Amino acid sequence: MDENVLLRIAAMPGIAREQFHHLVEQVEAVNTGTVQVLPIPAGLHASTHGSMVILDYAEDIDPSIVYLETRSEGLYLEEAAQVAGYRTAFEHVCMDALPKADSAAYLRSFIE
Repeated sequence: MDENVLLRIAAMPGIAREQFHHLVEQVEAVNTGTVQVLPIPAGLHASTHGSMVILDYAEDIDPSIVYLETRSEGLYLEEAAQVAGYRTAFEHVCMDALPKADSAAYLRSFIE
């Protein structure tokens, strides 16, 4: 999650506390994937083009797909080279983000 988004939520006091409680619950849940905060000082990052979803499947017969949402439509990328490029970009963003524990502490700071 980009820190800018969190700061926008924090600016809405009627909504913020409940939203941050939910985010902390998700970060601390055992069955939830990793939630990380990408801090503003990280600067430009590998996903400045916008959000992406990488769909991986359990069966080898089903190849991974990248889903991109634009203003007017959804776009699915299926070519292996395209998927690999987006996977690399995602990995770089994760490396620039705060570790899971630090992300949880940062999110908690909005509640306390």
